[in-house]
Amino acid sequence: MLTNLIQKTLLFTILFFIISSIFVNFQLLGATDNGWYLNLIYNFYDVKTFDVSFSGGYNYLGIHFSPFWVLFSPFVYFFNSPIYLLYFINFLGYMFWFLTSLYILEKSLKKELTLKEQTYFFIMFFASITVLFNYFLNYNGIHEVLFAMPFLILSYYFLLIKQEYKKAFLWYLPTLMIKEEFWLLLIFFNLAIFISSREKRYIFYSFISAILFYILYFKIMKSLHTDENTGILSGHYSYIFEAKSISELIDSIFNLPLMKQRLFLIFSFFVPFIFLIDLKKIVIKDILIFIFLIMPTMGYCFLSKQTPMTYWLFEHYSLPILPVMFIAIMKYPRITKIRVFSYLMINAIFILIVLFFKQPWQYKYYQDEVQLKEKVLKKLDLNYDDFILSEDRTGLYFSNYQVDYVGLINIKNNINKKAKYIIFNTRYSYSVQNLKLATSIKDITSFEYIDTFNDNLQNYGILYLNYPFIIFSKDKESNLSYNKELLNSWDKKTIESNRWF
Repeated sequence: MLTNLIQKTLLFTILFFIISSIFVNFQLLGATDNGWYLNLIYNFYDVKTFDVSFSGGYNYLGIHFSPFWVLFSPFVYFFNSPIYLLYFINFLGYMFWFLTSLYILEKSLKKELTLKEQTYFFIMFFASITVLFNYFLNYNGIHEVLFAMPFLILSYYFLLIKQEYKKAFLWYLPTLMIKEEFWLLLIFFNLAIFISSREKRYIFYSFISAILFYILYFKIMKSLHTDENTGILSGHYSYIFEAKSISELIDSIFNLPLMKQRLFLIFSFFVPFIFLIDLKKIVIKDILIFIFLIMPTMGYCFLSKQTPMTYWLFEHYSLPILPVMFIAIMKYPRITKIRVFSYLMINAIFILIVLFFKQPWQYKYYQDEVQLKEKVLKKLDLNYDDFILSEDRTGLYFSNYQVDYVGLINIKNNINKKAKYIIFNTRYSYSVQNLKLATSIKDITSFEYIDTFNDNLQNYGILYLNYPFIIFSKDKESNLSYNKELLNSWDKKTIESNRWF
């Protein structure tokens, strides 16, 4: 058995390396959300705190209850580079997810798959647009829920296929340390067990789960973070609590932004899986269980006012639904060559559609990494406690220090921290503000953008000036300077670099 596990791990490692080499040039490596996790991991390693420096600084457990991140802190000893640590963490997350899925597949088939069959399964696994795009091809990058996948798959396997409810419950428990949304889902999970087992005690467990979720979020998490604009309710369900009448609540729900888009993306998410499930054989009891297991996640995303949560098809918000779909396929399989081909083609079409609506600059290898590593970093005298302000994509490379985004809001939030360095990447900042699908009435030039920070740059001198970087250093006298003509020429270079090939 150990030999078989080692063989599968090696196979996954080889195939994952191949797919990584293909997609590395198109991954969105930014400090949102990747930098938050890395910053938390490095801070815990150095000073044993759950604090992060982003967004003005806060306790991460007050935003998302994810104490499990500290499990990765020992790896800081081996990874001084946050980028390499990020890839290693993602590799572990996908590996455990893949191996668990493969284990359940073999259990369902009651046989061990050959290397060829395992390779086919790997292709099916990453052919899913939802799985694929969560490998750094979406805005938020890696996310906590990735690490809940193995536990949810095992839990739902024992619930829906084996009907061993104690094991189902025990495998679910680790997810409670991964994110607070699984405390919410636990309420519905117990109701799903009740539907399957008809044991009334699970109704009582569901009630206890609701109390625990209330204590976790409204007491523990709120006490750790006092900002009212954070957490599970901010921009998600806030209108439910703000509504003054039922009619106002109903009106708010039916007038949520991007309703057509979210309906299309939610429907699209389920389409590929329909080809692999024998819908005629699903019993009513299992339909109810499926509904209870996906309901909180569906509501969490479908009713949210936050725009990124509408990207159900290719963002991390829908990940908790994938184990439900996988177990549904295991229990009600309808696998034929034409159906597998349809699954692959539908996902391919969705991938092309999403990329069609994206700008090239979003899906390009970080073009300035070489200059950042070989020239910029060598000029910076950095210690762990040094505070740095930087752009989102550049900022990820400093997430092992005290770092935050450059932006007016963050400048104000961090006014008393007195950043040692302020790093502008004009290629990135200009692209973010101007190279969009819906272009602004007037482009914001790099000169105009940096000019908005003048009041905060009074005691800074320019340490480094070379397209696309302008590095300001605190209390430094410098002969380096820029003007409107220079930065306008930089913006032209940025526009010219915004091509797919």
